[in-house]
Order: sequence, then C-alpha cells, then structure tokens
Amino acid sequence: MFWLTAASVSDFYDFDSEIIVMNLPSLNNGGDKVILMDDNSFIIDSLTYTSSWGGSSGGRSLERILFDQPSHESTNWGTSVSPDKATPGGINSISPKDFDLLLSEINISPSPPIENTDLTAELIIKNIGNNNANTYTIELYNDENFDNTPQAGELIDSFELTNLASGDSVSQTFSLGSFDAGNVQFIGRVIFNQDEDNTNNELIYEFTVFPPPPDFNDIVINEIMYAPSEAETEWVEIYNRSNQAYDLINWQFADAANTALITTSSITIEPGEFVVLAKDASV
Repeated sequence: MFWLTAASVSDFYDFDSEIIVMNLPSLNNGGDKVILMDDNSFIIDSLTYTSSWGGSSGGRSLERILFDQPSHESTNWGTSVSPDKATPGGINSISPKDFDLLLSEINISPSPPIENTDLTAELIIKNIGNNNANTYTIELYNDENFDNTPQAGELIDSFELTNLASGDSVSQTFSLGSFDAGNVQFIGRVIFNQDEDNTNNELIYEFTVFPPPPDFNDIVINEIMYAPSEAETEWVEIYNRSNQAYDLINWQFADAANTALITTSSITIEPGEFVVLAKDASV
C-alpha cells in the first residue's frame, strides 16, 4: 500500500493506492528536510534534499532510484521521466525494473524524405530491465487521422522478435513505400507482456515529406544590387529558367555571414518569371 498526502493528487494522476489526507507541511522548492516517524517519534527514514537533486522543473517530482540505497545520497535521486511527470502509487520511473523495454527512436530514411521516393523506418528498442526479454512484438502505424491512437486499419507492419538481453538494443527496419508531399505521423509500439513500465513502449513521430527539389540552376541568381544609392535598398533578382513553377515558401537566402528566410507565405515563381528579393518594397 502507498500512502499519499494530498486530496488533489487523484485529480492529476490515475492510480489505485490509498490517499491519506493530513496537514502536510509545505515543502520548500529550494530544499528541505523530509522525515518519517512512527507513533513513538522514532525516525523511520529521513533525508535533506536540495533542488540540485532533481524534481522542481516543470512540475516533475523527485524520485528515488533504489529502495536499498541510502536515502541521504543525492545520487540515489533524480527527476521523474514519466510522461505524467510523477508516479504516485507506482514504481518510480527512474527505478530499474525487472522487465522493461524502451522504444527509444524512430528514424526515417532517406533524410529529408522526398515525395514519390521509397522510404524506410528504423525503430530502436532498448532492454533497460534487469532480465532478458524472451518474446516481444514491434508494430508501426501510419496515424493518418493524427489522433495519436494506433488503430488496426493504420498498421503498416509488425515483427515478433526474441531474446533481447538486458542492456542490449535492437533495430528493426520497416519498408514504407512512397508518400505524397505533406505531414505524416507514425506511431511505434512495443508489446511485451512482462513489461513493468508501459509508459515508454509507444513513440509518436511526425515528419514532413517534401516535394522534389528543383534541379541545380533551375532558379538562378540573375542580378545583384549590392551598392545602391543612398536612398535605395539592396536587392537580389532571381529568375526561373525552367519549365516548372516553384513555390518559394520556406526557401532561404544567404551571404557569407547570415541566412534569412525568403518567405513563410506561398509565393510561386512561374517559368520565365523574375522575382526580386529586397529588405523592403521601395526598390
């Protein structure tokens, strides 16, 4: 049984342990003593924490790593890494578990991904538990409706793997085919029946598939006003010498020292068209 001490705890976290409401002393953010005593005032456990031990950042709790290591050792404490920011009534997120698989990365190749080019995804799974993982499954979903929920109709593929030793990692490659230009969201998931921490078994990865880039010199720098008269602004003219229109949104322009975004709006340069880049419109 875990005994907690604030009536509002259950408003923020989902757990079944008992909550004891009491006049809990206010704990100082910079550091404080925490003492547990029995009914005869004998000290059962105690420590003096500081903010350097962990916790306090963004509403995350300070968690103990190991039960059997001293309470007063700062190295036995750290900031909660739980997605919920704390783990009241449960195993601490930074405590080693007997069985615990972590889906740590999803990588897409080639990078950047280009429209109508076959892509692959690499999922990396780490065994951070104390024991070997004998049988587990890796799944990858194309979250087409961006609802952050894997659904059967969105499953790309799944693989059943075996014998991942404690401390080891494995990568699994998924063949994806090609995608139209735009945003894509994948959900990776590890299913391991013995897992004691399911908060690290799922990973959401969003990326952008880009349209094919222009061939080199499809758009050329055609004219440069680098030394204007006193009343004039500097400017650069570009020209589309290709037979294809290009959207200049998020294109960049650079000199030897700085890089600037040309536009965040959709502005098309048509075949045979000139566009002038300037600091203001008074050219």
